[in-house]
Amino acid sequence: MNGRVMNIRSHNQRFNASRKQLFGILKEENLRKYIKPPLEYTKGLVKCRILYSRQIEDIHYIHYAIKPIRSLQLVECNFIEYNHKFEDRKILDECMQQASKADDMIIVKNGLLTDSYYCNIALLQKGIWYTPETPLLEGTMRALLLKNKKIQTRNMAVHDMNAYTHVSLFNAMIPHGAIVLPACNIL
Repeated sequence: MNGRVMNIRSHNQRFNASRKQLFGILKEENLRKYIKPPLEYTKGLVKCRILYSRQIEDIHYIHYAIKPIRSLQLVECNFIEYNHKFEDRKILDECMQQASKADDMIIVKNGLLTDSYYCNIALLQKGIWYTPETPLLEGTMRALLLKNKKIQTRNMAVHDMNAYTHVSLFNAMIPHGAIVLPACNIL
């Protein structure tokens, strides 16, 4: 935001944990030393995309605007695995094709709510925001919200949907509360 890297601690934790799990790399890196946006990307909201394998391959910047979401569709996919942020999003794209009646989706795995296409989710019940105990991807904003006790985890079954009044979608670019829909907008 305006040239300032947001939530770098959570991004570093996920980056280093992913490199350790996927490549066996134990040496930790601080992404801050790599993120140097050109002048035209130092104003407004900018997404920094870092592509890496054993080393950083590419860093790309793009101005970002939050896409309006007015409806969500439940999409069942019991075999989906997406516990690292991969460039290959084919499985998510296939799920999204099933959500033709809505702007976005909530993926249901083994009867439990997980995530949307790009976002973690939280549902509101009696003034408390709950996020799935087992999301597809443990996002950096989710980690920050949990740390700051803004959300709590719980298993969230499809058959309990009527217990919630609202749903919030959030990720590193979309703060919790920026996209909030009545739960009745989930198809």
